[in-house]
Amino acid sequence: MRELTGGLGVKDLSHRIVEALDPDRHIEQDRADLGLAPDDDRPIPDQALAAAREKLIQQAVKPLHDPKVRGANQKQSLLRTV
Repeated sequence: MRELTGGLGVKDLSHRIVEALDPDRHIEQDRADLGLAPDDDRPIPDQALAAAREKLIQQAVKPLHDPKVRGANQKQSLLRTV
């Protein structure tokens, strides 16, 4: 699987997905996208936070869009059960 995902294993992929669901990461990403300092306390519009959340989630699950990656994961699961 690592060959197909640029070095990421199942644990790495799952960690990225969990991290992408963290509301604090949404704020960090939005501040970075807007060029704001991390300690800038200006309010962030809900629409901007939603866009940051969507961006992080899409980036986290992108490797799973590849059918070869999904197939490799299924093969690994089968090998572990045998």
